[in-house]
Amino acid sequence: MPPEESLLMGNFCRVAPGSLVLDPFCGTGSLLVAAAHYGGHTIGADADGRAMRCGTTKGKTSPQLVQQRRLALATYPAHTLARLTLEEQQLPDMLTNFKVYGLCPPDRIRMNFSAWEKSWHPCRMVDGGNQTSPREGFLDAIVTDPPYGLREPRKRIVQDGEGGEASGSVAAYDTHEMVLDLVLFAAASLTVGGYLTFWHPTTDQYQDDELPTHPSMRIITNIPQRVSLKVVRRLVVMRKEEPLPAVRPTRAACAPRRPTENLRKLHDETHLPENKDYTDYRERLERKRAATQKYWQQSGEEPTRRQRVGDRQEEIVLNRENKIRLREEKQKESHKQNALNASKNKTNK
Repeated sequence: MPPEESLLMGNFCRVAPGSLVLDPFCGTGSLLVAAAHYGGHTIGADADGRAMRCGTTKGKTSPQLVQQRRLALATYPAHTLARLTLEEQQLPDMLTNFKVYGLCPPDRIRMNFSAWEKSWHPCRMVDGGNQTSPREGFLDAIVTDPPYGLREPRKRIVQDGEGGEASGSVAAYDTHEMVLDLVLFAAASLTVGGYLTFWHPTTDQYQDDELPTHPSMRIITNIPQRVSLKVVRRLVVMRKEEPLPAVRPTRAACAPRRPTENLRKLHDETHLPENKDYTDYRERLERKRAATQKYWQQSGEEPTRRQRVGDRQEEIVLNRENKIRLREEKQKESHKQNALNASKNKTNK
């Protein structure tokens, strides 16, 4: 998640010093860095413990990301880099950013969020004598970017039996089911006045009935952001206005009336007449392909082969290095010229 969006989400949630903030799909924890920046105490949860423990494999093997990390570390002063070991500089993990910025690291929990009702229990407080009663929420804010199901897998734990015990098997975790779990969890776990902020993946044909409802939760903000020609994600901010009702609403009563479109199937779909931007793009692409094919037929030459992904990444890295070198040379030349002009001005005076 880019830092601008991360800070914006923390701001929408009114994260303040002492706030207890949870990201149930934290990954490598970029949203938690922003929450900790505002002074919140952070908790990160994810089904993939490897991402929380040692980061992603792509971040360690991709030449582009390795170069970007090296350039980013070069901008920090020496006393800041002294907080990191040599291994952390070369192979950063989830906690590296917290160390660099001098922030309190998050508590980390490995869990499948689909089983939150079995994994999370409300705090209990003494209510006179030996009686105990559940506390109304324990979190001040929930910020998260749930997986869209395009690159990362989404699996939920199958529960069966009278007590809803886990069967040990997994099934597909659809977007509308995941968002419904998120809203139900927020209604049960947030304090009154707490905020839930999340990204909802959808399309240009989004309608408000794609989002679940709850009598205790109210939508404050719903902002679209285009991800691609096919996918639009919406930044949804909800606030817990009232305590949970005495009679808890059923899951079916809170479920969205219209399920979100399957983005994985949409990703492979090429005929989308209702999406004008994508249709125009496909027409331009087909004209370009036809023109390219006609050129190679008329020239009588063999068409050039496409570069491998690795070759393209190496070319991008080299181009970036050349641009950095040229920029540094221009800066040095500019400094020399400024010094020469200053010297001439002193001589004339």
